[in-house]
Amino acid sequence: MPLETRRRFQLQERSLAQHAGADLSACVGMPADQYFNDRVPIAGLSRRFAVRDGLDVLAHDVQVLENTVREVQSDPCLGLTLLFDGEGEGAILADQDGPDIAVPYRPMTWYASFSTRTLSGRSTAPAGSRYRLIELRLSHDLLARLGRLDALLALDATHPRHRMSRPGIWVASAVATPVLAQAGEQLHAAARADPVDDLAVDARAVHFLALSMDLIAPSDGGVVDAVDARRRRRVEQAADLMRDDLARPWTISALARQVGLGEKLLKQGFRAVYGVGVIGYLQDQRLWKARTLMARSQVSVTEAALQVGYANPSHFARLYRRAFGVSPRQTEREA
Repeated sequence: MPLETRRRFQLQERSLAQHAGADLSACVGMPADQYFNDRVPIAGLSRRFAVRDGLDVLAHDVQVLENTVREVQSDPCLGLTLLFDGEGEGAILADQDGPDIAVPYRPMTWYASFSTRTLSGRSTAPAGSRYRLIELRLSHDLLARLGRLDALLALDATHPRHRMSRPGIWVASAVATPVLAQAGEQLHAAARADPVDDLAVDARAVHFLALSMDLIAPSDGGVVDAVDARRRRRVEQAADLMRDDLARPWTISALARQVGLGEKLLKQGFRAVYGVGVIGYLQDQRLWKARTLMARSQVSVTEAALQVGYANPSHFARLYRRAFGVSPRQTEREA
């Protein structure tokens, strides 16, 4: 049933069986109902699981029925979010350390926020927008037990995925790679299953956490290549150009000329900022767009392939199966 026809909202919270002694009122970061609750005009379902001491998992699939602005407050924590669908923006509100910091919501984008003090924020959502996302929140105590707190405290603006920061808050974002997106989808599906398999939620949460931490601070001590601000802007411009016209037969040389970078610098920049090469990034975006078209817009396999730049359906099907583990026909049938 479409979300907009339900016109009601449910928030369900519980501890996993293997963490049954948890105090559900001890939310990490903020109460689960600060963003989505039955006091604002939304429909759909949100679930929060206390996975272990200091780790909450939240899965949302909701639709905003009216233009909505909500103010929230968050305690110190690490938040990891994968937004599958969504629009609008969030903002960290101004204080003595600086003005508002806006964070645009973009589909298939991974966000990380690490805070060391209580922060106030605002979320703006347009009417009709759908929010489907998975979120992990980790306490400082858990991060210390995992041996990751010191690395997080050292984060600064030189990190390749850094988007904005000021005293007490560091925010990063990245376009989701197929591996990360698939891990997020599996966690979201496990968290929304009926009945819920607690072991599956636990295992998939840990897998998603491990992938996310490698984007921030690899456990092997590896250093993520830094990119200066000027080159980052041009790399992001190149990524935007490809995302806006996926059917175009892009070449690295043409793209490099268009954004004013040498081919070598463009290729190095993509690997540093997005973790994949230029062509790999384009392929990832094409496949995810095709999957969205088939799953949400009832577009045929052939039409989806053509819309994202694949004239050969067999080649498209091979790439799709390699990325998602299923055929495009299966995605079309399950839509």
